[in-house]
Amino acid sequence: MKELFRNLKLSLYSKKGYKIWGYSIFFILLILFIIFNNKVNIEVLNKLVSSDMFNISGVLAGFIFTGLGMIITSNSKMITELKETGNLCVIKNYYGGTIFCFILTILLYLFKTIFSTFVSNTFFIKIYLFITIETFILALIFFTISLKILSAIIND
Repeated sequence: MKELFRNLKLSLYSKKGYKIWGYSIFFILLILFIIFNNKVNIEVLNKLVSSDMFNISGVLAGFIFTGLGMIITSNSKMITELKETGNLCVIKNYYGGTIFCFILTILLYLFKTIFSTFVSNTFFIKIYLFITIETFILALIFFTISLKILSAIIND
């Protein structure tokens, strides 16, 4: 358990690790966008960035809020140990980053119509939709890691 938090502190939630995750996913999707730019249809991207993504982001952000509430309000020996060692702050920050990614996905979806209305160039609309998809994928990766943390805390 201590090794999990040490790895989390060193690689995943350190500012460097958090940026590495975001930049790597962004550059992978950017490379895919450059390669398949002529083959990607804007209607397909609009279907990907749909109300389903909005709903899923809201539900998963709610799950993360619930998990964070379970961790903070628990009086178990493990939680007191985490509070004493300072690892609980790392977990709260990680959960906060995950919630931020989901909320950012929701906001990007809400501003999609406004952006599409004022920008007529399809290239910029495609980039905006790719950034929305990238944020959603990043939030899903952080969500799975957050569930692993919650599982490790509950099982101990």
